[in-house]
Amino acid sequence: MPDTQPHEKIIAIRQRKAEAEQRAIKDAELRHAKLKQQVHQAKSGQHFDKLNARNAATEKRTNTLAVTKGYREAEKLIEKHKETLLLKYRQCFRLDDYGQTILVNESGWISEIEYFVNGVIGRTIQSRIFAKLDKEKLSSAIDSIIRSEFSSAIPIKKIPIDMEGVEYERHCANILRDSGWTTNLTKGSGDQGVDLLAIKNNITVAIQCKRLSKPVGNKAVQEAFAGMQFVKGNFSVVVTSSSYTPGAREIARETGTFLLNDNDLPQLESLIKQRCTP
Repeated sequence: MPDTQPHEKIIAIRQRKAEAEQRAIKDAELRHAKLKQQVHQAKSGQHFDKLNARNAATEKRTNTLAVTKGYREAEKLIEKHKETLLLKYRQCFRLDDYGQTILVNESGWISEIEYFVNGVIGRTIQSRIFAKLDKEKLSSAIDSIIRSEFSSAIPIKKIPIDMEGVEYERHCANILRDSGWTTNLTKGSGDQGVDLLAIKNNITVAIQCKRLSKPVGNKAVQEAFAGMQFVKGNFSVVVTSSSYTPGAREIARETGTFLLNDNDLPQLESLIKQRCTP
């Protein structure tokens, strides 16, 4: 019989070779798949890096625009209330015995700026935008603008040293009449803190006049406000040739009372309009 062993060996060798080729193909496919996955992950990572960078740039640009918008809105508010801010600044001054204007309440002015930044600007513009603004920068801008306006404004006029009481009330009434107001001096008793009534365009203003050398306190503000309610007026005003204490300024803010220097009386109508404008 012929020997079949060499033939079987050849078949076995071929089979092992075929199996080895199959394993090599599978290994190559696995390496290719793994490499493909790695390439995909790398490209995805680059994509997300670019996306994150683009989002960061967009967010930065959005924040910049928001801050710019916030400062513009704040600038408009400062301009809108510039006359009132100037008035508040003037309330911190008085004339000395030589007719020189001196600052007697700088802390009051600083407090007024802080109130305007937080109480006016902060409550008007969106809170998320206001949070991005530099509050010190706003305060410095307000201070600079108002000091510049003050330096170029009409100087405070010194009242004659012998002008007191009723004569000072008449002085204030004359200023208001020159500005188109109808005025009536009260009789001095039972007026509930009102020395002078000023009427214009159906608006009645109850005014208490204080000719003092020292700052006016909160009692005068309380009396003026009570007097306005008594006469059923629209606004209460305290007017003085001096300045006002921090307590008077605080009560005035709570009651809506105008604190004026007699030099501010010509601007009374515009101050009222400004307050009534939304």
